[in-house]
Order: sequence, then C-alpha cells, then structure tokens
Amino acid sequence: MAFSQQIITDLTTAKNTARNTGFSSVTTANAISAAGPIEDMVGMAENVLLKAQELRQNIQSMILNIDSGTDAAQLALYQNVLNDLV
Repeated sequence: MAFSQQIITDLTTAKNTARNTGFSSVTTANAISAAGPIEDMVGMAENVLLKAQELRQNIQSMILNIDSGTDAAQLALYQNVLNDLV
C-alpha cells in the first residue's frame, strides 16, 4: 500500500480495506489473544478515521478565528496541518 500526505484519504482506504477484507489471521489472533483485551480492529479503524475528520473540522474552525496579522506563524502551522488532513 502506498502512503501519501493525504491523511484522511489514507485512513479511509485503510478503513475500507479493514471493512471489506478484514485483517490477516495473524493480526486477528494478536487482537484477540489472551494476553490482552479483545480488540475490534475494524471498529478501531473506523474510529481513527472519525477522529481525524473531527480534527480537520476543529482546525478549520480555529483558522477562521486566528488573526493573520498578529498570529501569522500559528496560522501557517494550522494551515499546513490542515493541508495534510485531506
């Protein structure tokens, strides 16, 4: 699988792969081993995507309020992060 700088796009691909084809038998065995809690790998993939989408929305809201004159450096940082959250 190729990775890009498009975080939400990559997470969507990973979530869809998890939903459609699942994980390998080794990953599934690790997720349900007696050594730890039983992990819902597909559910966790969906949750990670949702959290990234929420992060993008929050950053968009912040950018609307940051003053481009007095806080230009912070604005640039948030805009750079936002550019990767596509």
